[in-house]
Amino acid sequence: MNLKFPITLLVFSALLISNTVTAQQFPEIKENFSNPANAGIKMIGRGECKVNDGVLKSKDAYVCFGNSDWKNYRITFKARVPEDAEQVQIWAGFRAFNRFDRYIFGFRGGLQDDLYLSRMGYMGTDEFLGLRQLDFHPLPGKWYDFKIEVCGDRIRIFLNNETLPRLDIRDKNTHLAPSGEVTLGGSWIENEFDDLSITPLNDNYLSNWPVQELKKTITAEEKEQKRQKERAGYTPVIVDQLQGSRTEISLNGTWLFMPEYVLSDKQKAVSNNTNDKDWHTMPVPNFWNPIRIWLHGETFGPFAKGVSDRYYEQETDRCENYTFDYRNTKAAWYRQWIELPYNSAAKNIELTFDAVSKVAEVYINGQLAGSHIGMFGNFKIDGSKLLFKPGKNLIVVKVTRDFINDIKEADKIVNVAVTVPVTNRMLKDIAHGFYGGDPAGIWQPVSLVITDPVKIEDAFIKPSLTGADLELTVKNHSAEKVKFTVLTDIIEKSAGNLFHTATPLQNIELKPKEERIITYSVTGLKPLIYSVWSGRTLQGCGNRTNPKFYFKRRQGIDFQLTRIGAENLSGIYHRLYCSDRRRHCERGNSRISDIQRFGFA
Repeated sequence: MNLKFPITLLVFSALLISNTVTAQQFPEIKENFSNPANAGIKMIGRGECKVNDGVLKSKDAYVCFGNSDWKNYRITFKARVPEDAEQVQIWAGFRAFNRFDRYIFGFRGGLQDDLYLSRMGYMGTDEFLGLRQLDFHPLPGKWYDFKIEVCGDRIRIFLNNETLPRLDIRDKNTHLAPSGEVTLGGSWIENEFDDLSITPLNDNYLSNWPVQELKKTITAEEKEQKRQKERAGYTPVIVDQLQGSRTEISLNGTWLFMPEYVLSDKQKAVSNNTNDKDWHTMPVPNFWNPIRIWLHGETFGPFAKGVSDRYYEQETDRCENYTFDYRNTKAAWYRQWIELPYNSAAKNIELTFDAVSKVAEVYINGQLAGSHIGMFGNFKIDGSKLLFKPGKNLIVVKVTRDFINDIKEADKIVNVAVTVPVTNRMLKDIAHGFYGGDPAGIWQPVSLVITDPVKIEDAFIKPSLTGADLELTVKNHSAEKVKFTVLTDIIEKSAGNLFHTATPLQNIELKPKEERIITYSVTGLKPLIYSVWSGRTLQGCGNRTNPKFYFKRRQGIDFQLTRIGAENLSGIYHRLYCSDRRRHCERGNSRISDIQRFGFA
């Protein structure tokens, strides 16, 4: 299809060269799309291409420049999408021998911010050649400068007059598209092009240039400055006073962190006397390496693909900006300082980890207090046995990434489960669900629970439409016999009204150090069952109540929060609650029905 509009130097003759000549003999093209002279142009596609206000505009089609015999050349142009466009999608191409055999290049700023390169061809010869993430989000209405150099099997793509290319690759199958025209356009969003130039290159033009791409990474000096600033901002956890008979302190936040490849001396790592001013910092909960889930960051060969590319990029950037080498970190030390008040001496003190991946050793004030193996299970550490004390205390956790070291052919695929490739590492290492890349770190919340010696250790609820079966695990940590009464309050969640109250068990006795499971039932409830869509949230799912179960003694109150169901959260680490037995799951869209608060007084 031919389209006439003002353009210059688009129709001309090109001289073919023999293999003995080192440069192609065709004139350099310079076009600013402002000359009033008319010329013919070849447009491919059913969309529209036109010159308006001194720019070439294209949508759902592309325009060809040059000759099908052109091989080696440099292309420069600038391009943008209109300011009111929904996103940036700029497309161009080169060595377009025909509609099917050609290279295509994309500059994308929608859900993915990247440079894209591929070669199209007949009968399955299409090939994905390169994808490079951008370190910025392209904006509609902004002009961007591009330079493409293609010479032999080498392709270099520059952005915004940078000295190094963003893409610098060798195409081993360049013979499938060895020559062709330059193309501008091809996007479903209107593109505007200006200041096009095409310059012939010698066959050996790039022979003395090493393959090198622009990579914006933080330098070692910048990392050290960042480490010092972050370390200076670290503050210990200070507990000013206890809240009744149960005080729960969240230990989420900033911890001190040191990779084992830097510090392998255990005694130094766990000692209260070690100067930790040179340590790094690490947020808890989190992994110290990128989260690689098969739904997040799928790959096509070595390249990322799929709707979660953006998340894949963010995870990579997160870990690249740590002040240590996360790739070389197979094990690490976490440190958290905590100050306790004077009246904590007679209390029961327990550390609760919702999940650590994959092997954890916990030290309190230099002494090994407990350990755990596994990625998803929660575990508790008793710190009451002369470990914690009033004043300054140190918690140290050594986290090891690999349960089994040096798995032979760890990444070899031995099977496929539905659509997920199964590797030797997945079969032989600790189960870690859909996570790839050997996730490591304290990746779920941590808390410190300070209670009276008699406390609820665990709670489990089996709900029904008219009540619930309840199971409480209670332990007497003291050296004295105790008696208590179990009370139950169920509160309507939405209005805060008391829905039900009862005293199911009375005068229960526990011997010193005794632990017992107590069971009872709540019956005769009349919940409102409804399910109504309101906006984007499903509301209802029962009467949405908060039962509070507690024990009555002569003094003090203890309780334990528990939940049932699945929760609609905005974060990455979502939870499925089966009473108080927590299970971690991936991003979902269900809503939780809370049944909470056990206690005793």
